[in-house]
Amino acid sequence: MPQSLAQRRYAGGFGGWIGWVAACLISYRSSPSWNAWGIGFESLTEKIETNSAAGKLIFHLFAALAEFERNLIRERTHAGLAAARARGRSGGRRPKLGEKQLREIRALLRDPEIKVADVARRYGVSRTTFYKLGVIKPQGKDYQNETGTPV
Repeated sequence: MPQSLAQRRYAGGFGGWIGWVAACLISYRSSPSWNAWGIGFESLTEKIETNSAAGKLIFHLFAALAEFERNLIRERTHAGLAAARARGRSGGRRPKLGEKQLREIRALLRDPEIKVADVARRYGVSRTTFYKLGVIKPQGKDYQNETGTPV
């Protein structure tokens, strides 16, 4: 039996029951035309339906609680990140290459005989890393302006 979108989301997409409810509520609340067409939301397990006044009340209470929960999580996350920054910690992955290594790479790549792929292999990174770090400027037609100079 094919699952509906809501069942698939509940099964493991949005982070459990709260995420599923929040996804459904956001979807329902962002479509005011549903109510105008007489389309309602009905939960079979919680016996909530939005076609009656009591059902609308419960539905909006759940929506407000889900939004409140989401905002609490966001605030706590930001507070935790700020506290970590105050302790001198920064988030994210540590850089793969240090400044000394970048200087060495730039020096190696000045030699036109040395290939970028060989240098990347030597330092254990991909060629893309060099472009992302600005060690190498992209070449070719796609990276030139109208006059033919590199962008």
